[in-house]
Amino acid sequence: MRAFRSLLAPCRGAALIAAPIAALIAGSAPALAGRLVTPEESNTKLESAPLSADPAHPLQQGWSSFGEPHYGYRLDYPSAWTRGTPQAYGMSLTPPSDRASALTSVFILNLPFPTAPASGKPAGKAPAKPQPVSGEKAVTMLADRYLSELKAQAPGSKVLRDKPFRWDVGTGVIMGRQIVTEFMREGLPLQQWAVFLPSPFAPVLHLWQYTATSVEFPQTLDDAEGILNSLKPVAGK
Repeated sequence: MRAFRSLLAPCRGAALIAAPIAALIAGSAPALAGRLVTPEESNTKLESAPLSADPAHPLQQGWSSFGEPHYGYRLDYPSAWTRGTPQAYGMSLTPPSDRASALTSVFILNLPFPTAPASGKPAGKAPAKPQPVSGEKAVTMLADRYLSELKAQAPGSKVLRDKPFRWDVGTGVIMGRQIVTEFMREGLPLQQWAVFLPSPFAPVLHLWQYTATSVEFPQTLDDAEGILNSLKPVAGK
């Protein structure tokens, strides 16, 4: 398997873990409950149930839109938030200083699917190249790696929620995984909500992360969730 960059992206304002946040303990965030499904439903196939495709893609008042085909996704975000591109195919979104501190952010990162060694070697031919694993396997592998990195970098961290995530992609639903964690960093209690979403168009996983202090997390949760709800895959060119 090829090596991957750390899944714990840096937060604005300090070298903080950027992948876990959200005191979304059961019952404290009812808006999220509708997207939790049982493990039996977890798969990467499009479900047959019809969903509203939202072809017009209307913007909320006071929101802006971002969409670049080579990023593989489009999304909306509050116009007052600052958009940055800290790395290739990655995006950071931060609220204005009068809404939250410099530790609050939404971060989207593209990760290639892990690869699995090719099995067998045809006689007289070169070994086959490793192939990307399935979307379902990629979600499991990268989410587990995220938890492993968090445990190593933030001893004492807690997993508040680890559940499947239903991603409405317009033509159906793709199953991802969401993890909510709480941890200490530089003396501050932080929470992080990380969502792992396999693209239906390429062997790429979109890692969406919302991070904030435990006190500020609920204050910008609605905006962060609005960004997540607007996230849709786009076929690259």
